[in-house]
Amino acid sequence: MVLIASTCGVAYYNTVYRWRAYTRVVDAFLTAAAHADTAALRGAAIDSTLVTQILATSPPTLERLRQSMRLRWGMRNGDTVVLDYATAVPGCYQTHLTRKDASWRVASAAMEPC
Repeated sequence: MVLIASTCGVAYYNTVYRWRAYTRVVDAFLTAAAHADTAALRGAAIDSTLVTQILATSPPTLERLRQSMRLRWGMRNGDTVVLDYATAVPGCYQTHLTRKDASWRVASAAMEPC
């Protein structure tokens, strides 16, 4: 009985830890964008096109978005993770993460209708 409870507890902890790690990647990406830190953005994004797109958004909007994000749902399939957030900015924010060089990076990020 104790073994089952501890196994379930470990599985739950690993799941929560994993999803928090994914959301930290998105938070770091948006923080770097709000501060126009292109070096950090290049490290967090898959390609430079995404960096150019996110830098076109005003820093106050990015900061408001980052601070108001609440995870609605997430899905992982192999080396791809999709995260969908509700925000104070109109619409929902959806990001796609991809594993590259043993770390997770933002492959795409966009506002979507809820």
